[in-house]
Amino acid sequence: METEQFLLRLPKRIHEIRQEGNAMHHCVATYIDRVAKGETTILFLRKKQNPETPFYTMEVNNGAMIQCRAKYNGPMTEEVKEFVELFQKKKLRSTERKAG
Repeated sequence: METEQFLLRLPKRIHEIRQEGNAMHHCVATYIDRVAKGETTILFLRKKQNPETPFYTMEVNNGAMIQCRAKYNGPMTEEVKEFVELFQKKKLRSTERKAG
């Protein structure tokens, strides 16, 4: 999903999750086994003009956003909250309706 400001993408390879954790100074790399087993999903939230630079890391599980963290586990800004709410409405809840 993307807007004029932001985009979400899946990691292409497992090592990207480790790199994300190193760059963001948080524990996302500890989720690698759960991602590999399909128990959770990690998404990278990026500024659209700089898609390769870590900005926020999101965990999604069972159709719900579990957490979305900035560098050093920082909280979401208001702009990011608005994007995440839009993502939840458009993508996560539409997935729930299709599954139900």
